[in-house]
Amino acid sequence: MKYSELLLAKLFSYSSCCYALQPTSLPYVFEQPSARVFQFYKDHHYHALTHPIIAKMTSSIQDTLLVCKLFKHILEDIKDEVLANLLTAEVLAKVLSYRNLQKDSTLSIPIKLENKQMVAVPYKIDIIINLWQNVSCFGLLPLEKEHPPLLIFPGTDFSLLSKRGRASIINDLDPEGPGRSLFFHARSQIQAWLQKATTTTLCCLIGHSLGSILAAYVMIWDHEWISKTSNSFLFNYPGLELDMLQKWMELDTQKKPKTIGLIGRGDIVSKYGYLFSPSYEMALDSPQQPISSHTTLFFAHPFSQLHPIHINQENSSSSRKQYSKLYKKTSLLFYYSGLKYFFPNYYQ
Repeated sequence: MKYSELLLAKLFSYSSCCYALQPTSLPYVFEQPSARVFQFYKDHHYHALTHPIIAKMTSSIQDTLLVCKLFKHILEDIKDEVLANLLTAEVLAKVLSYRNLQKDSTLSIPIKLENKQMVAVPYKIDIIINLWQNVSCFGLLPLEKEHPPLLIFPGTDFSLLSKRGRASIINDLDPEGPGRSLFFHARSQIQAWLQKATTTTLCCLIGHSLGSILAAYVMIWDHEWISKTSNSFLFNYPGLELDMLQKWMELDTQKKPKTIGLIGRGDIVSKYGYLFSPSYEMALDSPQQPISSHTTLFFAHPFSQLHPIHINQENSSSSRKQYSKLYKKTSLLFYYSGLKYFFPNYYQ
């Protein structure tokens, strides 16, 4: 996989994978003090030689226990509640969502209260929604009803030997937009759980990569069940097709879920389509190559920055137009070469 990283770095210049920033806004700078948190990243990052679990699917229940231990370290070691909240969301998106979670099991997740204090809140894995061919998302219910339910979506599984992996990659290459056919295929299942789960408190969505665009579609089409006061988080999200962007723009401001997009500097995936929510470029003190910028735990590093993205300028940038056109041509080539017969909408 490291060779793929080097190849992508050769094909796509680093500058073209950076994002247009707000010229008058200063970056948010974070210093992460916990050696235990950073050690977790070093031991388990995407390219780790011994035990990579960040943004990678694994089946071991022990890996879920490692995430629970990481949540405990975040709560004990990080006193900056903004950083702790961002890191918790990033771990949910890039680590917990890739685990083999067991229905009805419980775990404690650091949650930011209205008074800005971070506390451990117990959650139950209420449902595992099989979107299609074992590509799944997870519905988590709080045991204390005043907290929001969570619906978390993992990103692409590159395990070509598994049915789930092949289905995940197929949906990356949807010419109508990443994950679009998958969302409409599974929408009724998602709606059924959201309707049941939000009788007390509206839901927050958290996703990474392909999972983040699925979460975006839920926000647009099923916004009535998504929180307007607590943040949903879209990590490394591909942008929307124009018709989806227009549907989002047509929503009344009061109906739009509260959401933050977080994109790695150097990440080519988020150069597709149109950004649509308040979005920020995550950066470290050294440049990241394409796969690393897509998979790293930015907020686990000792030093990280958040730069507000200038959405209109970024959406009209030449690099975004170039990469969107490249994606469209590539996906259409695969689609008409026979991949269209494997998309989930052909199984309805």
